[in-house]
Amino acid sequence: RGLGDVYKRQTFSLAFLMASPAHSRNHGIDLLRCLSMFFVVLLHVLKWGEGGNLDNSFLGTPNYAVSWYLELSAYCAVNCFALITGYVGVNVPYRISRFINLWFQVFFYTAGITFLFKWLAPGSVSFKGMIQAFFPVLRLAYWYFTAYAVLFCFIPFLNPAIRSLSRESARWLCLLVLIVFSLFSTISGYGNWLSQGGYSAIWLVCLYVVGGCLGHFQLWSTLKRPALYYVLCCILPTAGVIALGYLPLNPGIAEKLFVSYTAPFCCLSSFFLLMACARMRISSGTAIRLISFFAPLSFAVYLIHNNPLIWQNIIKARFAELQACPWYFTAAGALGASLGIYLACSLIDYVRSGLFRLLHIRELSLKLEGTLLKLKEWILRLIPL
Repeated sequence: RGLGDVYKRQTFSLAFLMASPAHSRNHGIDLLRCLSMFFVVLLHVLKWGEGGNLDNSFLGTPNYAVSWYLELSAYCAVNCFALITGYVGVNVPYRISRFINLWFQVFFYTAGITFLFKWLAPGSVSFKGMIQAFFPVLRLAYWYFTAYAVLFCFIPFLNPAIRSLSRESARWLCLLVLIVFSLFSTISGYGNWLSQGGYSAIWLVCLYVVGGCLGHFQLWSTLKRPALYYVLCCILPTAGVIALGYLPLNPGIAEKLFVSYTAPFCCLSSFFLLMACARMRISSGTAIRLISFFAPLSFAVYLIHNNPLIWQNIIKARFAELQACPWYFTAAGALGASLGIYLACSLIDYVRSGLFRLLHIRELSLKLEGTLLKLKEWILRLIPL
């Protein structure tokens, strides 16, 4: 009961946690939130800095193949988050207070971590870092949060547009997004083509629309064995990366084809994983309580471990020794390290959520929402549209 109560008191820990009332929650989607954030940590453990497995493994070794399989299995994580946002958000009332509450959480970690390092490690924080801590959106403290801030402004216009489509039109819209922003982007050979390789608000809007169509119309909900298709979409690009490594080609070609948020295999794997989790029926009370406890804390895992000060001073360059181990220890080490980071950050955010309840941040967010709505009415009277 305690874990369930904690979950109900969570207001909006993650941009993608907009969902239907608790009695009709899809716990498979909540599980995907947790799994996707674990994947984000795994990506960083595998790739980032001189300590990442991918920077310390060599073509032709089992560790190379295992590391790339884990990388490409997890690469769909960011796409999954954006798809979930549309999948559950298309039929949820638009509330500005959700974003305000999320902003308070981002500010808490950017400012808190910055001042903590300023105090404990003088010289580790630059003046630019101090300014960035107070303006997390404008100063791009976290690219996803900045992109989501743009998306959030358009959600009240996107939702009615999605719901007004016919089922057939929604299906074609999803296919067109995949063709134009994924397939054409990959064929063009330019990573910044239209959607900047997925690191942009444009790509989040595209995925939100696709997720909204999937959720509202339950498109392809009868697809058989989506989990199997997800596994295939991980195996095939892994084989492609390894095969291209033996050819006298520019090493960047493999990444353009397979290692991108807009790459076709990445888009398909996120779609199949969403379908697999959305259809999952979880009946175990213990599993539901665990999922309900960790899902609202997931965004903080990103905010904490992805903070430059945390990564550079605490996490970076701690995984290179895994490559000296047999491949199964390498895989276990990367997965175990990612799980440890995920759990540690979640527990930190559990304390933060309790502090926010004591400070009545949710109530403050609602008051600020009311003020902004009054400001909107005043502007509309002043400048009739």
